[in-house]
Amino acid sequence: MYGWFSFREILMFNRPKMLAEHSVIGQKIVGFCTHLGTYGMGGAGFFGLLLDNQEYLVYAVWGAGEFVLLDNRPIQQPHFIQLETMAWLNQQDEDGTALLSVLQNAVIRECVLTDETCRLQIEKDGMAHILEYLCQDSRLNVPDFSDEQQRQRVAFDTGKIADYLLFQHENGTLIV
Repeated sequence: MYGWFSFREILMFNRPKMLAEHSVIGQKIVGFCTHLGTYGMGGAGFFGLLLDNQEYLVYAVWGAGEFVLLDNRPIQQPHFIQLETMAWLNQQDEDGTALLSVLQNAVIRECVLTDETCRLQIEKDGMAHILEYLCQDSRLNVPDFSDEQQRQRVAFDTGKIADYLLFQHENGTLIV
């Protein structure tokens, strides 16, 4: 769905472009968004990197920022955690200044897809960083919880990660 909600709204129903079918090597990151996608009454919390071609590379899983690591730090913490974590987006930096300082104008140098991970190597000002999209990983476990609460967190139940990494135009909206 493109544009703002108005009488001139254009609805386009089709299958989005998938990361597995298109290379992002050499593209520059110009921003990010943690609240992409809608189900009609709210957001799905998809995480997207805004690229210099005016498209988001979107991880289309609910609360995706909790399943994305930048240099081994999660982008967002799970909503049920009241503790301070090392998440990039936290109470001290809700607008994402620190995250943007790493991502903005970084160039994607490498993209490696496996069944449960997508690893992007990005480079900015001669510094390399690793951005990882994960289905499950022990680094996603929540510290200081009992064994029962420590169970493995999973981003999706079926398919492989390539099924959940897609492109969305900057002015479009993914409808769940």
